[in-house]
Amino acid sequence: YLTGDDIDFSRGFLLNKKETNERISFIHDYFQKMIKYQNKKRLAFKITGPPRMEYLLSIFPDAYFIILKRKPIPTISSFLKVNFWKKLGLNKLWWTGVYSDEEKNWANENKNNPELLTAFQVKKLREVTKLECKKCKPNYIELNYEDFVKKPKDEIIKILDFVNLEVDVACLDYLKENQIYNRNKPDSEYFSEEELAKIYKILDVK
Repeated sequence: YLTGDDIDFSRGFLLNKKETNERISFIHDYFQKMIKYQNKKRLAFKITGPPRMEYLLSIFPDAYFIILKRKPIPTISSFLKVNFWKKLGLNKLWWTGVYSDEEKNWANENKNNPELLTAFQVKKLREVTKLECKKCKPNYIELNYEDFVKKPKDEIIKILDFVNLEVDVACLDYLKENQIYNRNKPDSEYFSEEELAKIYKILDVK
């Protein structure tokens, strides 16, 4: 709705894409009304998949990006369990706009190997995120899931400090009432030794 027919925000990596002035005004107007209705001062939202930094910066040039990373094997396993992914990304390249013909051919040849195809797409997400951070030089911070589950309070304070917000007691009180668990397991509990060898090769993990 916000990006119109010319931009596929759901599936596109949107590399080298920028929004038109007319559409930027439309998007700003929409969010300004939403913020006012919610009685908020700052706009914040979560996206999954590609970072889309260059495109988002064309709309919000003063944006802050918080990149949450997790170890690749648990991430791949998590993708494979999600209904959305089972329907849309299990047997094909879901996100578009960054793959070479060689990569597309490889994906087609491995469409019946969902763990490998998912690993390949997770790797591409990480590569493009790194690329856009280097190219666009946005205001960003990287946080690790593994650090958050160990010290959630410290990580939340780090985020608030990064985006120039005061520490909210209610935010920290949430942690007192809700236990944070580390859902990561050893890699060998997610996939077989043979599968892991193939996944590591895709991820270029030695």
